[in-house]
Amino acid sequence: MELRNRSVIWWIGALILFFLSIIFLIFGSNEIGAFLFINALIIALVAVIEYAVIKKRQAEYENTEEYSKKKMEEKELDEKRKEREKSLIMLYEENVKKCGFKDSEKYIQNRAHEIIWVSREKDIIFIPSKQDVLFDNRSYIDDGGQIVENYYVAKIAYSNIVYYEKIGDVQYTAQVNATGGGSSIKGAVIGGVIAGGAGAIIGSRNKINVKTSTQTHDTRETVIYYEKEDGAVYSYSLPGFNLYDYLLQRIPEKDMKYMNLIHNKRNNTVEILNIEKRLEKLKNLLENGLISESEYEDKRKSILENI
Repeated sequence: MELRNRSVIWWIGALILFFLSIIFLIFGSNEIGAFLFINALIIALVAVIEYAVIKKRQAEYENTEEYSKKKMEEKELDEKRKEREKSLIMLYEENVKKCGFKDSEKYIQNRAHEIIWVSREKDIIFIPSKQDVLFDNRSYIDDGGQIVENYYVAKIAYSNIVYYEKIGDVQYTAQVNATGGGSSIKGAVIGGVIAGGAGAIIGSRNKINVKTSTQTHDTRETVIYYEKEDGAVYSYSLPGFNLYDYLLQRIPEKDMKYMNLIHNKRNNTVEILNIEKRLEKLKNLLENGLISESEYEDKRKSILENI
């Protein structure tokens, strides 16, 4: 390696001297140019000799037992890597098959190209891409203390989904950049603030170039809240509303807005039933002579006003 690096340095030095000799021969002293040219040839010859020595040593090394052993180890490692990749792909495809996913299914992907799919049982399935399977080094330790590859298909069971919602929005801001000479820029800005667009012209003494650009601030995201076995609630979020629109088609009953609507309807129904019972009880009191007609009407009016 040291010889190879030294050979490269020799070649670079020879090239530099060669170009310098050409410059002196054309624009300067012929003697200096000739001297530099001869030195460039000598250095180039040394570089050639160095390269020949390198090739000879490399050929000798390739005939040694150490080199043969090294190449054999590299071949074995490459075969093990290919075998591991093959087994991981088989495990991946087996797990995907178990969850019932097919390429014809409707799904979406996150930024890591992970598939997010709602199964027929309405479970939310997360399927890693094949690239993740091959290049990610996720693993876990089993009961026997052995490290095992763990390229599983993750799942949020339908019964564990608390709800999902969409949050955030998109905002646009306009940025104005004015370029011009001297203090006229400030005059244009002040004039623009005071007198609007015309003020920018009034306040400007020199020509000003105004460029307007629009910046987008997107804070939209979809959040899924789900419960684990320990009873704690966790969340999974994904930028944008694509996941929300997809979930709304597959499991609309878990949408927060839908759940609130159903809850409010149930509360209203319960309230109406309570009012009906109170009116019925009040009427029984009147029929049994326990309250007067005027008391009945006042109480009935009071109940109906609270609806």
